[in-house]
Amino acid sequence: MVAGAPDGGYALSIWMPTYLRTVRGLSSTSTGGFLIVQILGALVGFLIGSYLADDIGRKVWSAVARL
Repeated sequence: MVAGAPDGGYALSIWMPTYLRTVRGLSSTSTGGFLIVQILGALVGFLIGSYLADDIGRKVWSAVARL
C-alpha cells in the first residue's frame, strides 16, 4: 500500500494540467502555479513524515498516519 499510494498520486498529477485547462478553463500559467504548489506540498509532507517516523518510531507513525 505504501508503494502504491504515491503512484496513484503521480497518476492523478499527470492528468491534472489537462483537466485544469480543458474543464476548469485555467491558463497555462495558473495551471503551472497550481502544480508547483502541489509538488512542493508533497515534498514538504514527505520530508516531515520521514523525520517524524525517525523521531517517534515507524510503528507509531504508521498507526498515526492511518488516522
